[in-house]
Amino acid sequence: MADPHSSSQDTSVSMLLPGHAVVEPLGQAAMRLGFVTEDQINEAAALQHEYAQAGLRKKIGEVMVEKRQITSDQLEIIVKNQTVSHKRIGDYELISKLGEGGMGAVYKARQMSMDRIVAVKVLSPAHAKNPDYRTRFESEARAVARLNHPNIVTGIDAGNTEGIYYFAMEFVDGETLGQMQQRAGGKLEERETLKFVRQIALALKHAHECNLLHRDVKPDNILVDKNRLVAKLADLGLARDAVGGDCGATRAGQAVGTPFYMSPEQARGKDLSPATDIYSLGGSLYHLLTGQIPFSGTSAAMIMARHITDPVPNPRIIEPRISSATAKMIVKCLQKDPADRFRTATELIDEIDRISNGTKQLDGIGAAKGKQPPTGKTQRSTPVDAKTSTINRKRRWRQNRENSSSMLVILLVVGLLAVALVYAVTSSNNGRTKKRPTPVAAPNGK
Repeated sequence: MADPHSSSQDTSVSMLLPGHAVVEPLGQAAMRLGFVTEDQINEAAALQHEYAQAGLRKKIGEVMVEKRQITSDQLEIIVKNQTVSHKRIGDYELISKLGEGGMGAVYKARQMSMDRIVAVKVLSPAHAKNPDYRTRFESEARAVARLNHPNIVTGIDAGNTEGIYYFAMEFVDGETLGQMQQRAGGKLEERETLKFVRQIALALKHAHECNLLHRDVKPDNILVDKNRLVAKLADLGLARDAVGGDCGATRAGQAVGTPFYMSPEQARGKDLSPATDIYSLGGSLYHLLTGQIPFSGTSAAMIMARHITDPVPNPRIIEPRISSATAKMIVKCLQKDPADRFRTATELIDEIDRISNGTKQLDGIGAAKGKQPPTGKTQRSTPVDAKTSTINRKRRWRQNRENSSSMLVILLVVGLLAVALVYAVTSSNNGRTKKRPTPVAAPNGK
C-alpha cells in the first residue's frame, strides 16, 4: 500500500517508536543507496524550510524530485528500502516503511493473530503529545469505521499501546494517483483517469450518505491497485460530519485541507457541503490531466486567495487533447458558488457516465496516438453502439458508390460531347475546303 502522504520523509532524525522500532531517515537511506550526497540533502532541506516559511508543506522527497536530485522511481525505491526494526505494536509486527506524512508514518505489517498483511499508520511521538493531533488521528479511525465501501480503504483496528497511537487498515498493493502521475511524466490518459475519478465519486457518495465530508480529496489520497483496476479513497483524517455546526476550520479563521485543491468556502472557513469535496475532486482531475494545479502561487495564502477570486481556468488551454465534454465537467466542478457545481456526487457520476458512454464525444481520444484535435472546435460525435456504427459505415459506402457512379456518367457524357464537337468542327472545315473554286489558267498569248 502506497502511503497517501508518500514521497516525503523526515530528513535528519529517525522516527523513534519508544521500545518498538527505529526508522531510517529518508535522506540517510538515499545516501546509503548512492542516489544523493550529503550536500544535496542539505540543499533540499533548506528549500523545504523555505517552503514551510511560505506556508507550503512539502516533503523532503518531493523537494528532492523537484530539484532533480532523484527521480520519482528512485524515490519509491528509497522509501521501500528504509530500514525499520522488526518490532511489534500490539498485534502488529512492522515489516517495512511504506511512507510518511505530516502526522506520522505508514508501515507494511503483519497482523499476528490473523496472519495477514496490513498497513499500520502510527502517529509520530511528537504529535502524540498534542491533544489536537490525537483527536484528529482518532477521528480518522472512527470515520473509517462508519464506512463500508469497495472504493474506501477498510479500517481494521485502532488503539494505543505504551503511548503509541496506531490505526490498522487494509493493505493496498499499488500506488497513489499522484505517484502514477509522476511516473507517467506529469499527465495521465483521460479515459482511465475518468474511470478512477468515477470510483472516488462513488466513495464520496457513500461517505456523504453517511453524513461525512472528506475535506482533503487529492491525488495523493487516492490509492490504485497494481492492476490499475480499483481506486480507493484514503486518509480520512480531516473527515467531519456534514451537519452539526462544523465548518472548514478547526479554529477560528484557520482553514484545513490542501491549498492546491481547496474550495473557496473551505479557504474562507465557511460552512461546507458535499459540493466542497466535488470541488477538490474536480481540482484533482484538472491536475492529473493537465499536469498543472488549477491555481498556483508562492504561498499557501496566495493560492487560497486565487481559489476565491480568480476565474476558473479552462483545462483545454493547457492541454488541448482533453475532450471538450470533460473540460466542461471540470470547470463546473470548480465553480466558486457551490450551487453552480455538481451539488452531489451522484450528479457527477451521471455526467462521467454520459461522457464515457459517448453521449458527449471524447474529442481528445486521439491523445494516446499523438493526435491533436483542432482547439476550440468540437468534433462530430460518433455513435458508440457497434450495430449503429456498422449501419452508418454501409450507408456511407453506398453513398460513396452512388456518387462515384454519377461522376463516371457525367464524365462519359462530357467526353462524348467533346468528341462530337471535335467531329463537327472537323467536318465543317473539310466541307469549306471542298467548295473552294479551282483557278483556271489563261491561254498563252491571249
